[in-house]
Amino acid sequence: MKKQPQPHAARKPLLLSMLFATVLILSLIFMSIPVRAEEAETVSPGNCRVSAEDTYAVFSWDNPGYDDCYYRVQADKNQNWDSPEYDFEQWETFCEFYGLARGEKYSFRVQTVRDIEFTDEYGYVQSSTVCSSWSQPVTVLIAYSAPELTSVKSSGANSITLKWNTVSGADTYRIYRSTASDGSYTAVKTLTDSNFEGSLSFKDTGVKAGTKYYYKVCTFNEGFTYTDGYLSQILSATPVPTKRTLTAKTAGYSSIKLSWKKGETGVSGYAIYRSGSENGTYKRIKTIEDRDTTSWKDTKLTTGKAYYYKIKAYAANNDKNYYGSASSAVKGVPAVLAPKIESAKITAVTKAEITWSKVSGAHGYAVYRASSKNGTYKKIATINSSKTLSCTATGLTNGKTYYFKVKAYRTVDDKNYYGSASAAKSRLMNKLGYAGESYESKCKRIFKTDYYKEYKTSKEASADMTKISVKVWDIDSSGKKYTRTMTLSVHKNIASTVKQIFKEIYNGSEKFPIHSVSGYSWRGDSSSSEHCEGLAIDINPDENAMIRKSDGKVLAGKFYKPGKNPYSIPADGDVVKAFEKYGFSWGDWSTKRDYMHFSYFGT
Repeated sequence: MKKQPQPHAARKPLLLSMLFATVLILSLIFMSIPVRAEEAETVSPGNCRVSAEDTYAVFSWDNPGYDDCYYRVQADKNQNWDSPEYDFEQWETFCEFYGLARGEKYSFRVQTVRDIEFTDEYGYVQSSTVCSSWSQPVTVLIAYSAPELTSVKSSGANSITLKWNTVSGADTYRIYRSTASDGSYTAVKTLTDSNFEGSLSFKDTGVKAGTKYYYKVCTFNEGFTYTDGYLSQILSATPVPTKRTLTAKTAGYSSIKLSWKKGETGVSGYAIYRSGSENGTYKRIKTIEDRDTTSWKDTKLTTGKAYYYKIKAYAANNDKNYYGSASSAVKGVPAVLAPKIESAKITAVTKAEITWSKVSGAHGYAVYRASSKNGTYKKIATINSSKTLSCTATGLTNGKTYYFKVKAYRTVDDKNYYGSASAAKSRLMNKLGYAGESYESKCKRIFKTDYYKEYKTSKEASADMTKISVKVWDIDSSGKKYTRTMTLSVHKNIASTVKQIFKEIYNGSEKFPIHSVSGYSWRGDSSSSEHCEGLAIDINPDENAMIRKSDGKVLAGKFYKPGKNPYSIPADGDVVKAFEKYGFSWGDWSTKRDYMHFSYFGT
């Protein structure tokens, strides 16, 4: 008999059992197959942080939750991530950096790295490295080295000045101050400049006289993270008034005036000290309780005795005075003051009278003379009377400038102590004309104006003329020289000069003979001759002809034979020398030479 198939209902439990077994086997198989690389998501490290000390930095982060990961770390000054300065792998969650450059800002970043296995599309098991995205960079500024604080000094009653050397690359410095070396320091100033070079300074004006202050300086940078550099050594100073510069000046025969510049802000006054010798003991003689006072007179002193002075400025703080350094010593000697020369007037051709003002306490005066303002002055007179205030200088030369000074003196214990000399007073001896006299001076002498005045008529000219008599030498019929007196008319304002000229010709060793002489001569309304002005002299016209230069033709007179005819004027004789000495010119023009003619203006 055939075996009947089992009904469907009878087969259902068996099918369910077979399905469950199949699912279980497939689950085990798929659990053992590696994941694909594109399916592996890796998380970046978190909580990245960095700290630095000196040139050392620590970069750290938190594990993202993997047991089988490691890390790739990068660091660079400029965030040049394509070619960073540091690029390496790291298993720990931190890394250390040594020898970083001072003053540079370093950025750090990290990514998670995992090595995984996966089945490729062909069913093969492969291995691969999977990286997370990079963390956000964190930045730190590496501190500069400590600056060298070179000096901390008082710069006034309420100020202290610090100086320090710059640190290469640093652009900011912070100054700290305290009233105790180991006390709490407060930042009082931050200086920022990208061009610091060499050395720096800072004047702290927030201090008080007499209090000692301590300072230190460090580099300080306004980076992503504020980081102070190393602090300098500590230096201290106590503010006191600055040293004064003192001057001492004679203020009379029994007093000395002291002067100084006004003290800086914070100065309360000054103390003045005196000694009988520069290196002796100085005693305080005056306290001035006013900053604005800048002078003081020491009185009741002895003429001729040396006194030495010093001054200190002081600042008051909490009912106590704090003194600055003493000034250098200055010397003062009481003496009579310098007189003032009131005038130096010409009284004769070779004389001038000097007058001056009276000086209090003077017992007499001394008068000095020099030939140049800054030249050597020679004493020419001593006046042994306090009442005599004038002196006549003699032996002066016409046409020369002299300079005079006067000193007063006071007698103490039979010794004369002289004061300072007066300012120099000059006097040009110009009673007569002189060689080198300017055109303007000649105009003022003759016409009392700044310009040359031509007379329009003989009547006008004659009003300014005067007759003078002069002694001359002449030759008698036997050939002997004898004295004679001749008269001529000249301008009244040149008369004394002409007289002096003929006096010197007469007294000369040559004894030049003159038989004809003329001065003023009206030669027509249109003439420009100086004879019309009474300013030209003709001597021996026949023997001193006017000659044309081009051909030697005689235009006036008869001849010119110096050395052969005694009446012809030699070029180097007494006549030419005398006239030129007093400002006259011998007739010499572009086309002719007039040997008889001497003129004051040279025409």
